[in-house]
Amino acid sequence: MKVTRRQLKRILEVSLNLTDTEVSAAKKKLKDEGGAAAADQVADAVRQSEAGDNDKDTSSQAIIDAVMEEDPDVVAHSDGDIIDKSGIST
Repeated sequence: MKVTRRQLKRILEVSLNLTDTEVSAAKKKLKDEGGAAAADQVADAVRQSEAGDNDKDTSSQAIIDAVMEEDPDVVAHSDGDIIDKSGIST
């Protein structure tokens, strides 16, 4: 069975595991932006948090999915923004 580059990239994205530093970078970016930010901004913060890491080729969506999996307080708004709902009081 042949695996295409696209299929291999998707397999790697599905298995993306983030470090605590990367999740913290995403949460910090959200806090700095007032609790919500564009997905690309959050993904860029994660990419920049670990300089030697190879997340540069990972899609922003894969990174956001991994952050939301690691921290249930980070959710996606229907308009596309990423929100840290831990700061929302009821």
